[in-house]
Amino acid sequence: MKNIIEILDRRYQSFINQKEDWNFFKLLADYMKYALENPETEEILNLLGKRADSNKKKRKEWEDEDVELWEILDKLILVYLTLSRFGELENNLSKARKKNKFLDKKLFELWASKFEMEEIKNGRKISRPKNKECFQFYRNDYEIYATRIHNYLIQELWKKEVEKPAKKQIKKTTLYLNKNGELYREPKDRYCYAMGKKSNRHKLIRFLIVNTGYQQTKFITIGSGYKDEKTTRTEIGKIRNNIEKYLKIKGKDFLQSKKESGYRINPKYKVILKNE
Repeated sequence: MKNIIEILDRRYQSFINQKEDWNFFKLLADYMKYALENPETEEILNLLGKRADSNKKKRKEWEDEDVELWEILDKLILVYLTLSRFGELENNLSKARKKNKFLDKKLFELWASKFEMEEIKNGRKISRPKNKECFQFYRNDYEIYATRIHNYLIQELWKKEVEKPAKKQIKKTTLYLNKNGELYREPKDRYCYAMGKKSNRHKLIRFLIVNTGYQQTKFITIGSGYKDEKTTRTEIGKIRNNIEKYLKIKGKDFLQSKKESGYRINPKYKVILKNE
């Protein structure tokens, strides 16, 4: 399981940092090919689809995330199908239709997507028109889509890993984060770091709790509300210092960093979100 996580992370890093849009989409398609063909990740995505289909009828707030993720996944599958059959769509549409029965369902969408991808391949910059339905492959949008699905897969794979019988159980330190921005451990009156309900530091910690695994600084910056990545890194240093000061926990051990991968909350710390 850990090997799959490492492979997914490598593939994710390979496309997310690409300078050229065409290379970004090509490597994103490779990532999706692996995710759709690997038995472990394929099972996770199939279960997501079943839950999303069921939850569309219930429409409960906490279930809407499954529906949203499934809709995002559908967009990424379109990238994969378009690029995996790009040559066939370019040279012989009828031949492509015979080779892949799924094309019948997506035929018009794929044919339109092929022309848009060809624009990207030729290095032409597509500005967003007033009618958004004219084009769909915007790099910034797909960075967010891919990151959402990647985070979901990593989170579900880690759940499976934790459920396996372990030879040696690592004792986890439990912390809590409430709506007022108080990060604490028991006893609360001795170990509490009050960040403030509306503070960016509170948003940053909450972002890393919800999004498990290493998160790139640019996405942390967006999720936290800081003006740039430099400010985010500076604030993370201050958060680490305050964690040591108020919680008596090593700040760099709690908020870990990894070159080119970003930051995460160390998995040995279990942070529970409280509604108090």
